[in-house]
Amino acid sequence: MSINSSEVALLIQKTVYLQILRAVLELVSNNAKIVLEEQEEKKRYVKYQHNKYTFEAEYLNHNIKIECQNILLSYLEL
Repeated sequence: MSINSSEVALLIQKTVYLQILRAVLELVSNNAKIVLEEQEEKKRYVKYQHNKYTFEAEYLNHNIKIECQNILLSYLEL
């Protein structure tokens, strides 16, 4: 079974999105911990705990992509 470049690009994209979500969650609160995460076709479902309370959130992949682009642009100061 061979892996094509589009599959690799998609895997890298999903990994980057997840890392950014984790970073944002850590910035919001150092006490937060991701309990469950599921990637669906059009959204990512995240369940996390903060101060012994459990929260659930869904992030649309499109919105995550836009936020990633904004973070990259601000990092590059463009």
